[in-house]
Amino acid sequence: MDPVSYRSAERAGIRDLNSIRQSLLHTPVTFTEAGFPTRIDCHDDLRLYIDVMHENRFEAMMAELDGLHDDELDEFVDGLVRYCRFHLSMFGRRDIVLPLSGMIMQYAAAKKLQAIPERGSVLEIGPGSGLISFFLKEDEAIRQYHQVETTESFYLLQTHINRYLYGHEFLDHAQVTLGAPKAGGIGLKELIAIRPDILLDEKYEVEASVDYEATPRAEHFPWWRLDRVIENRYDVVMAHANLTEFTYEAMRYYATLFAKVLKPTGVLFIQCFGGGNSTIPTVIRDLTDARLMPFMLGKDFDIPGRSAGEATRRKAMPVYNGLFLPLTHPLLSTVAGHAGGLPLVHFADPMTRAMFGFDRPPGAMRQRDDVVDLVRARLHAH
Repeated sequence: MDPVSYRSAERAGIRDLNSIRQSLLHTPVTFTEAGFPTRIDCHDDLRLYIDVMHENRFEAMMAELDGLHDDELDEFVDGLVRYCRFHLSMFGRRDIVLPLSGMIMQYAAAKKLQAIPERGSVLEIGPGSGLISFFLKEDEAIRQYHQVETTESFYLLQTHINRYLYGHEFLDHAQVTLGAPKAGGIGLKELIAIRPDILLDEKYEVEASVDYEATPRAEHFPWWRLDRVIENRYDVVMAHANLTEFTYEAMRYYATLFAKVLKPTGVLFIQCFGGGNSTIPTVIRDLTDARLMPFMLGKDFDIPGRSAGEATRRKAMPVYNGLFLPLTHPLLSTVAGHAGGLPLVHFADPMTRAMFGFDRPPGAMRQRDDVVDLVRARLHAH
């Protein structure tokens, strides 16, 4: 998928809508207002979009994780090595900028996701630079990973990352838009069936084709194919670092979509609410209006000891995290209702404790330079 093909597919999708307001609903207004370039001219432009999210958060996220154990350091470095090999394959450049802040943010989100017991089907809205795929690809419990993106540059970057990682198990619905419905044809096969000698045998060979019907593991949806997303039901929906950037109409739309596609026992997981003109209370209101109840909301909080003699620990997080559950979720019946104060944390809930590392033994605080040295050594070891 290249910029020209993407725009052709987008125009075809827009022509199938009944009003231009439906397309404006999915315009990345915050990017436009900030002057962020959402369109690109060629594939090489995508390299500039990799390291533009979550700047200067490496140390803060390392502190939230309370350091990394050796096996976790291996996971993180392996993800960075996969990214480096993608960069070499995609751009052919030997000077690889490591998006350490973006990658540790996505590693933290992937670790939290691993603590959700039911995560076989995952939908992510607005994956940004798409770096989380370098970790989710290795999570065998995720059998179905769907992404939705409205911004051309990020959509194309996410597509190339996923095609590199998932190969034939990846399906791009923007590309599918270009192939269906079929807009042309001359009926040659039908006429040759009537008269086989229309074309000389030595100059024409009937093409052979096969249909690939296996279910893809990763699927990518542009905004004009959200009708396909609504057909599915997901264990987890994720929306990281973008919800306050939605227009009021878009937030109400997506809140309604979240509620519709989540399974009765599903979880809406948010790591960072975004940096837009809207507010977190506005986002919470729209989600609760859609009958998604807050189960965890917090940035900094005190973790009480699990026994009488155990001291309280302070947990500092660089961004707000949130869990929202549909009214049908059985966990809601185990806790008191939300009174509106923040933070909201149910410390006795095992899933919450696992996701946010309340019982996790501290690891070692890793330095940026140490991680870079390990990536360099591992990248050149093969």
